Amino acid sequence: MSKYRKTLYFPGGGRKEIYAKTKKELDEKILEAKMQLRAGVKLDENPQFGKFAIMWYEACKKPNIQQSTREYYKNVLNNHILPYLGNLPIRSITAMHIVAVMNELEGKSKELNRKTLQTLRNIFDSAVDNGLLIKSPVPITMKPGGIAGAKKESLSREHEAVLLDTLKDTRAYPFVFIALNTGMRRGEICGLKWDCVDLEKGIIYVRRNLVFNNTSSQLNDYLKTDCSIRDLPITPALEAELRRMKAETKSVFVISGADGQAMTRSSFRSMWECVNRRKTDPTKKARYGSVERCIDFEVTPHLLRHTFLTRCFENGLDLKEVQCLAGHKTPELTMSIYLHYQQE
Repeated sequence: MSKYRKTLYFPGGGRKEIYAKTKKELDEKILEAKMQLRAGVKLDENPQFGKFAIMWYEACKKPNIQQSTREYYKNVLNNHILPYLGNLPIRSITAMHIVAVMNELEGKSKELNRKTLQTLRNIFDSAVDNGLLIKSPVPITMKPGGIAGAKKESLSREHEAVLLDTLKDTRAYPFVFIALNTGMRRGEICGLKWDCVDLEKGIIYVRRNLVFNNTSSQLNDYLKTDCSIRDLPITPALEAELRRMKAETKSVFVISGADGQAMTRSSFRSMWECVNRRKTDPTKKARYGSVERCIDFEVTPHLLRHTFLTRCFENGLDLKEVQCLAGHKTPELTMSIYLHYQQE
């Protein structure tokens, strides 16, 4: 039980009661409090970490990110940070608390570890900026652990030919063909309108992104990063395919749902079933009847983009050129693909 107490008055009004078991401990706490006041710390405010973290997310993060990224942040906060730190006063959290949170991620992916640590850094840096802390408790030298994901293997030229030949008369063919010839992201292809396709100049202007929500889709004029805004050259083969598609559609979207409107999550999945049902999976024979299964390799929308970027390196483009075509924010992202290509 504390035997000593002193009231510390703040210059701008307000006060704080300081308790200690000994006179020496009381003097040390008062000295520390005065140092914090001089550093600009608001000692009359010590919110729960959870409340501050949610306020940070709503004010600083949510307005500037896409829906899919919002879901990722909510997963990191709700499942990996707030259960351990949410009810603690923000100034009571120490480096040991941070270490404990990160230790709970042992065995999880390296990406989840990286995102969790970065989120903790951002929240506590914001607390410092807002006068709640002198210093962030997240150790400067701490690095994310976790298990690295499997390296993405691009499609071989043989697999690429099999894929296009197998899908030739299906709804998935235009999407796959565009992805393999431009390296555009799924949302960029689904958000592409004909007003951004200049067949005379041979340019696709990447300016929109379609985000799939649970029951609908949202067309955004802002992309993943500023670097995602880019102009892509149209190859002769792609030009021929785009002219054919434009002549056969009344939709403003290059890739659209059956009603001519923007694709939804369900309509995209339905289209992608054209790929899945042609995979050599014996468990699906009864479901798909006599559909010929020629695809004995894995295919995802992102793998098509990865394949395009690998082809760029194969054709002699340098790192900066590929970075611009990919719309990568940093050359490190492009370099990881390049190094993998070199190893192969």
